[in-house]
Amino acid sequence: MPNLNFNVKNRILSLLSAALVLGLTSCQTSYIDTLHDARVRIYRAVHGDGTLKQSDLNAGSSIAMHLTADEVMYWEGELMMLDVDVPDWRTRFKEIADEPTGYEGGSIEPLVRHTKLYDYLDSVAAELKKLYFEKKKETAKKNRQQKTP
Repeated sequence: MPNLNFNVKNRILSLLSAALVLGLTSCQTSYIDTLHDARVRIYRAVHGDGTLKQSDLNAGSSIAMHLTADEVMYWEGELMMLDVDVPDWRTRFKEIADEPTGYEGGSIEPLVRHTKLYDYLDSVAAELKKLYFEKKKETAKKNRQQKTP
């Protein structure tokens, strides 16, 4: 029989995350800014709120990690639309996901794994975002040069 309390807590955390995202989107911000802000806030809550239970920490770290993966895929898609070769990040992601944490079977294991994956994806998102804006700047410069007689 599934642990109903755990499912209810996960559902509540998911609803709170959705409310956070919706609340942020009511401001004049872009989708990607909202996604980024939501995942950073959830990550900070997981690592800064000393009152959360382990199951809440595990669920929150999972949500933050998945939102970060969504952010990476967003920047990956933006780069692909610019016909830019995107560095392979999935291979290393899989390797990290498969690495032992040292806490296998323990209640802290998901938190440790999600945190490692979050940290990796956070660096990938920053790298892809930087690459995107470099390419956009490069493209704009080329367009200006072509328009100049």
